[in-house]
Amino acid sequence: GGLVAGRNALNIWMERRGVYELLTTELVGALGGYLRGRLARLGRRLGRRPRLLEAGAADGHLVAHLRASLAGERGEAAVADVFACDDFSTAAPGGVRAARSRG
Repeated sequence: GGLVAGRNALNIWMERRGVYELLTTELVGALGGYLRGRLARLGRRLGRRPRLLEAGAADGHLVAHLRASLAGERGEAAVADVFACDDFSTAAPGGVRAARSRG
């Protein structure tokens, strides 16, 4: 397996099962650009900032990067309130769930 930042028991568990998450600048930028346009239109229709929820967010890396991307490149206000949740039901034994319960 490859070397990745933040490698832990969950990464090893995922790798053994062929499950991968690779967040690149290009991926987050493209997704953020798409969502920024869609959420801006939705916000105008609703008359308020919409909420975006990533369910099954694990450690929240994607949401953290999307928050920055949704604010745009010129520092304008984000077009949505962004949240993440996960019940860690698929966490590796002794992995992220155990670490969070300790801390």
